[in-house]
Amino acid sequence: MYRHKLCVALLSVAFIELVSAADISVTPTSVKDGKTPLTAPATINLEPLRRLMDERLSLMPDVARYKWNTKSAIDDLPREQKIIDGLTAKALALGVPAAWAEQFFRAQIEAAKVIQREHFARWEKAGMGSFADVPDLGAEIRPRLDALTSQLLRELAVAWPALADPAQRDRIATTMQGMLSVSISREAAALAAVPLIDGSASMLAPNNDLPRTATENGEKN
Repeated sequence: MYRHKLCVALLSVAFIELVSAADISVTPTSVKDGKTPLTAPATINLEPLRRLMDERLSLMPDVARYKWNTKSAIDDLPREQKIIDGLTAKALALGVPAAWAEQFFRAQIEAAKVIQREHFARWEKAGMGSFADVPDLGAEIRPRLDALTSQLLRELAVAWPALADPAQRDRIATTMQGMLSVSISREAAALAAVPLIDGSASMLAPNNDLPRTATENGEKN
């Protein structure tokens, strides 16, 4: 537990420092081999992705209430593995590297568990009883989570040219600063955003798919 808290704290600090240093100005439109891509990284709207991440985390208090009422464990490894196992083919079909898609969704799962653990800790301290009118996890909440997984995958594919472009990292960090789920858990919001701003997307993207900035093209001319 101590190592988990330390890891989350370090990720939170890194996220906050990167956001604080973010330059809101946008890098000139990226080009590749002298041609403008169909969707320039700097023009991609990242808000839909942020909203979907927020929506997923916003379901976690109800997940926590259901598990509290049923005395279920927060960790559900078979369920987590089922989510991950279903990603590979879908991610590749959409043009998102499967390894990075797995990394992104594992971060969302861990962020979700941070919220659940924080709620459990508060309820244990307060000696909380059972909650009334809690949505059923299997019948109501998980279908919504499954739908969000598909929506997130599609939005990651739309945003991929920006996510894979190192020049867009500050803009991504600035967008993620607006995550509404910060009001639920600052640590969870920071953890969820880490794969978007830690440079892993650009490292996993094929070299010939990485966009080059106008400055980089100028240096090679």
